[in-house]
Formats: sequence, C-alpha cells, structure tokens
Amino acid sequence: MTPQSKPIPIIEIFGPVIQGEGIMAGHQTMFIRTGGCDFRCVWCDTPEAVIPEQVSVNKTMMTTFDIMDKIREIGPYTKWVTISGGNPAIHDMGELVHALHVSGRLVAVETQGTIYRSWFDIVDVMTISPKPPSSGMKVSWDKTQDFIVRSMTRGNGGKTCIKVVVFDEDDFTFAHDLRMLFLLNEDFYVQPGTIRPEDVAADVDPRLAMNYLRGAILDKTRWLTERVLSTPDMAGVKVMPQLHALMYGWRRGV
Repeated sequence: MTPQSKPIPIIEIFGPVIQGEGIMAGHQTMFIRTGGCDFRCVWCDTPEAVIPEQVSVNKTMMTTFDIMDKIREIGPYTKWVTISGGNPAIHDMGELVHALHVSGRLVAVETQGTIYRSWFDIVDVMTISPKPPSSGMKVSWDKTQDFIVRSMTRGNGGKTCIKVVVFDEDDFTFAHDLRMLFLLNEDFYVQPGTIRPEDVAADVDPRLAMNYLRGAILDKTRWLTERVLSTPDMAGVKVMPQLHALMYGWRRGV
C-alpha cells in the first residue's frame, strides 16, 4: 500500500459552508472531519469524532484519492478546505494536504495543540485551540508553548491563530494567562462556549430551542466582551461567537 492510498478514518466531508470561528470566520470552506482524538473534553460538540465507540460507527475509511473525489464532487469552486476532528494531528495527512494544494486549494487545520506533525508545516492557516479548565483536560504549558512557537515559525509563511473557548471565569483566567505568555494580539481570539442540547431548560418549548440557544450565545458573548474590555492586558484580543451555531444550532454538516 502506497502512502497515497493509506486510508484515514473520516467522519464527514461537508460544505461548502461559512467558517464560524477564529481567523477564518466568514470564509467559504469545505470541511474534512477526521475521527479520533487524544482529549475527552466534557463539553465536546463532536463526540461522533472523539469517542472511540462513536468513531467506529460513524467513520468511513477513505484514501487521499477518495477524499479528493468527494471534495471535487461537492465543492468544485470552493478555494478553502478545513481539516478538523477530533484531532487531525493523530493522522498523517501530508499527502492529502499536498494533493489539495496541487488542485489549487488552500488548507486550514484546527487542533488543540498537543501533537505537532510535520505536515502542519505546509498548511496555510493553523487554528490552535488549547482547552481551558472547563473542558476537564489538563494542559501542559510547556507543550503548548513549544507547539505555538513552532507553528508561528513555519517556513511556508502560513498564518497561525489561537482560539480559546470561554465558559466561565476560570476559563477567562486561562485565556488571559495564555495571552500574557505569548503577548499575542492580532491573531488571538476568545469565543464564548456554546451550550449543548442537553443543557437547554426542560421547560423550553422544543420549537423555541433555537431562539433559546441564540439568546444564550449572545448573552455569553456580551459577558465575555465586557470581561475583555475591562481587562487592559486583553486589549487587541478579538471576541467572536460561533457564527455557525448562531445560524444553525447543533446541526451536523455546517
């Protein structure tokens, strides 16, 4: 089996959609969601790509050729392709990134910053999302620092942004400490955590659940904005809700 034909567990390929987060927000993109993750965040919104039992049920083993055929089929005119997960760093996707570039595409990758792979050196945009305390995961500052420094010194001139999901004050402190560690302004984002379907109050009419979700997102965005504006060290940090959550709620494939 050649490297090009080695299959990768793919949970879904969808698009074109509008990217909802970080430096890529508003860009039209195709998404490739891989299966498997080295984290188990308590508020994970893609368990089908993380929990082994769910990955086993939802995955399709696809080669680079299979993936490229699907991208050409459903997104022939979309310039950007975003590789997400789970954690795509678990897999060797260098051949796929190369194939996407040869086809004239630009490639973004989203990862929590725990495993650095050589193929990251050739992607056009990296979004690193270190997990805050509310995730239930413990982050190694040394590992995170090494990962971010390496991503920011990639030789291909690609861009890097950091995005932290903030649910509460402990998460805000985590984002603040990360910001101070790297003294980043232009490409540092904080994003209010989005409630899960099971967190919606039991007495909410299911027909009004989307309005409830949007209201919760906007309330949390206002709170986070006020925290950033009242914290001088966070000047220049961008506050942004998940645009796709505001538009579509908890739907997959958006």
